[in-house]
Amino acid sequence: AGIKSLVLDAGPLLTQSYNAIQHLADAFYTTPSVYNEIRDEKARQNLLLWGDRLEVRQPKPEYIKAVTDFSKKTGDYAVLSSTDLHIIALCYEIECDLNNGDWRLRKFPGQKHINGANPSRPAEEQERLKQELDQKEEDAKLRAVEAQNKKSTKAETTLTEVTKTIQQVTVEDSQATEEQTEQKSTEEVEDDQAVIVETEDMDSDEEGGEWITASNIQEKIEKDGGETLERSPTQRVIKAAMSTGDFAMQNVALQIGLNLVNPTNGLQIKKVKNFMLRCHACFHIMPIPKDGKPHHFCPRCGSATLLRCTVTTTAAGKIQVHLKKNMQWSHRGDKFSMGTPQSKKSQKNFNRHGDNVVLLREDQKEYQKAVKNDMWKRQQNEKVLDEWIGGSADGVMTPFSVSGMKRDATKHTGVKIGMGRFINSKRRS
Repeated sequence: AGIKSLVLDAGPLLTQSYNAIQHLADAFYTTPSVYNEIRDEKARQNLLLWGDRLEVRQPKPEYIKAVTDFSKKTGDYAVLSSTDLHIIALCYEIECDLNNGDWRLRKFPGQKHINGANPSRPAEEQERLKQELDQKEEDAKLRAVEAQNKKSTKAETTLTEVTKTIQQVTVEDSQATEEQTEQKSTEEVEDDQAVIVETEDMDSDEEGGEWITASNIQEKIEKDGGETLERSPTQRVIKAAMSTGDFAMQNVALQIGLNLVNPTNGLQIKKVKNFMLRCHACFHIMPIPKDGKPHHFCPRCGSATLLRCTVTTTAAGKIQVHLKKNMQWSHRGDKFSMGTPQSKKSQKNFNRHGDNVVLLREDQKEYQKAVKNDMWKRQQNEKVLDEWIGGSADGVMTPFSVSGMKRDATKHTGVKIGMGRFINSKRRS
């Protein structure tokens, strides 16, 4: 196989069978937390097929600390669990063991150069390899020059022989009589036409390729050998790699410099594309939370300007954000100031009970209360929808036979930030 050691997350162990993964690498690793997470009966039976090939190994504390510090710098620490960090740390540890250190890994996001030279290759060996490569390049250039000289020498010899033949024919023609000259001239025209036809045939043969003779057989062998090496390059061996379907883990692993492998086909992942949250005010980028809890305010500047955008992470550790061309932020409702807050008496008279409080920052107690109520309402709506769409026996699948509460469960909009979508209109938002 092209991979020596492959670290598996819970995703490949749950979705892929043993026969589909066992040919991808020579050795397979996972962590005890991932092994204990798999509780499905079918998945447990699949684990029994692995036997001794799947080694359960706990990473060392120093590698866990290195991965944790790196994830804090990338902003993915908030969405990574301890199990996720242990998987990345285990791949980090195996990478260092097989490559004699972390010389090819990054210490911080955006690091352009590696930490140092390969310790497995001393300086003398590297210098020797460099000299061998230079010598091979010089030999290739000399062979090309010799081949060109052979071709030019052969062409000059052929041209000299043709010139001598033409001169000899001219002398014989001048010594002949007029009748013989006329007769020979006719024959020469026919001969010339035949020579022209042969020349065209030779040209067509040369376009298709030269004949292999004793003089150019060595050149042909060298040329064909070079083409074969270019068309069939040697397969690159990956000493340590990781396989997971979690974007935050893939993002951290690629920025560190670890190898990522697709568990379905065994191909190496060079680029990861997913969605993240980006602040339109301060350009801060943060991952989308795994628990589904909505984020309305930027953790850096505190503005309600978070937008979802597409993000691509390359193998070089570079993050590229794909934005809409000529995107304009909507300033609707920013022309006039907000209304003056009313007293509690007016709120009581209009039966509002403080619901008209505008949410502008995350540290408002009204915002914390609104988020809590929104989560409770979301859970209740999920129960109602499960009863409605889940297939109850009284025929509630028909929308005309359901109550208003069940229909309203599909219209959940979440927490209203600021003045809402319809700022300048009189309708309720």
